[in-house]
This record gives sequence, structure tokens and C-alpha cells, in this order.
Amino acid sequence: MNDSAPQENEARTPKDEVDAKGKELESKPKWKSEDFKNIALGVAGVISSVCIPLLGLHYTNQQSARESERTSQQKAQEVAKGFVELGVKILSDRPTEDNQPLRKWAIDLINQNATIKLPRDAENALLHNVPLVSDSATSGITSKSVVDSIINRGYTLGVVLTPFDRASSVSLKTLKESGIEFIYIKDNNPSVAAELANEASKVGLHVGLYHFFWAQRDADAQFKLFMSSINSVSTDLPPVVDCEGVAGNATKEFANRALDFIARIAQEGHLRPVVYVDKGFADEYLDARFSKYPLWIAKMSYDEKTEPTLPKWWTSYALWHFAVSAGVPALQGRNVIAFKGSLPELIAFGRSSKQP
Repeated sequence: MNDSAPQENEARTPKDEVDAKGKELESKPKWKSEDFKNIALGVAGVISSVCIPLLGLHYTNQQSARESERTSQQKAQEVAKGFVELGVKILSDRPTEDNQPLRKWAIDLINQNATIKLPRDAENALLHNVPLVSDSATSGITSKSVVDSIINRGYTLGVVLTPFDRASSVSLKTLKESGIEFIYIKDNNPSVAAELANEASKVGLHVGLYHFFWAQRDADAQFKLFMSSINSVSTDLPPVVDCEGVAGNATKEFANRALDFIARIAQEGHLRPVVYVDKGFADEYLDARFSKYPLWIAKMSYDEKTEPTLPKWWTSYALWHFAVSAGVPALQGRNVIAFKGSLPELIAFGRSSKQP
């Protein structure tokens, strides 16, 4: 036998095991780095072709949704702006008894669509007393300096109240302390007017009543209402008939109907009424027959030198409605009026209206 040849069953060393394992691995096929790179790029291409369009679609959808939302918000803002402008337009007219439901709707419309709601006191003023306009030259909102000037020129100040101005909600004492000497109250709620008049008398305010005359309504019913108020309310100033060209009053029949109404108060009520009117309406719809009655002229004042221009039928006036709000805390949102004369002359004017 040859001793140098290895035997089949000869024991193998650890080194022999390692070498054998290495030869085994080398005999198996291997992934070359280039092959792996190509496969990786292929997989990435597939992922890119599917995922990138999906991501783009998602981004586009999000962008489109945001754009749609912005468009919807812009449209909603435009609609809200239109509603606010409509409300402002309605409230720019002078408040009357007939248009109060419409004005209430306009106030609600503004509060629902504006970013800032109207305060409660502003709502009340807009509903009953003050037109909503931005230009003080047409609104009748005057300054404290105008009020002071009118007082310095010898006028006596007063305000107009309505049955909405309950005695519990109006500080008559504050009005008196602010230089107000008299009030005129609308006659359409005799019991409330009586309450206001009684409270006004307690703080030293003089009181009168006024009636808004409607040419197209039953004159007899209006007369009974006015006389009911005159007889049940304690007053010391002449009654006033308000003649204005609103709600169908601007007709050729107005003068005759209003004059009959005024004459009836004088005859049956034994009182000489005052006529409230502005120059434009008086010049067109009244006539010289009205000049026998004292004039309460409606003419807003905006500076210290303003004097009302009179209708062609009158040469003088007794009362002047010069503001619907003034730059004095107690007079904000109040219709401010002036008697052309001193307080004693105002009292004498009231006494002179009583006829035998």
C-alpha cells in the first residue's frame, strides 16, 4: 500500500471543513452587483409609474377642494354683503309707524349677515327714531356745537318721543338735566302717552301731543284717536298735526283733507293746532289756508349759523325740528326740536292755543 494517498475514512480537520464549504459556495451561481442594480431600478420604475401619479392626483384633489372652498366662501361673503346693503338701504328711510315691521326685518338681516351685530340701543334708535345713513349732511345727525349755538340764540330745547319710549326705558330726569324743557309725544297709544306725560310733569318737563295725519285713512277715526289722547293726557302745549309726504300722502287731495282735520280739532277741541311740515312738501301740497296755524318747520341743521328756510305760505315759525340725533349723550338717537323763544314764552305759547 502507498502511505502518501489519503484514505476515505480519514478524519478531516476544521480547516478542511472551511475549505470545503468555500468551494461549495463558489460552485453556486452568484448575484452580480450589476444585476441587482438593474432589478432595483426596474422595481423603482414600477413604483414611480404607479405612486407618483397617485400622489399627484391626491395633491390635485386637495388643491381643487381648497379652491372650491375658497370660491364658496367668496360667494357666501358676496351674498352676505348684498343682504347687509339691502338692510342699510331700507334703514336709510325715515322711520314711520307703517315701516317699522320692514325696519325690524332689515335690522335682523344686518345682524345675521354682518360680522359685527348692532348693539341693542342702536337697534332701538334705528327702529323708531333714526334713519341709517352715512352722511351727516343728509341724516339730521348734528353736533354738540350746533345744539349749544341754538340754545345761545335764545331757543328752548325739546325732544319727540313715541309710545315705544316707555317711561321705564327713558330717563326723563336725564333729559331735563341735559337742558330739555319740553317733549312732544305721538298719540297712537293714549295709555302709554299718559304715563309718559305724567312722569315728564314730575321732573318739570312741559308736554304736548302730535298726530301723524294719513290722507288715505279714515279721518273720523283719526280724529277720535287724537281727541281721546288729548282728553286723557295731561298737556300744556298745543296739539300738532304732522303733515308729511310718505305712504300715499303726496296727493292733490291732501290739503283739503288735512285742513278739514285741523279745523275740526280747532272747532271741537277748542284748541289751535300747530302744523308740522317741511318746505318741499308744504310748497307742493299745502296752500295759503294753512298759514293761519303756527308752523313747526322740519329742517335739519348742520352748522351754528343754519336757519330754516320757510315754506312760501308762512313768514314765521314757532317750532323747529333740527336733528334726529345730537352729539350730547342724552340726545343721541332722539329727535331734537327747538321752540323759538324762552321758556316763559313757551309756556305762554301753550296757554294761547286754548280757545273758548
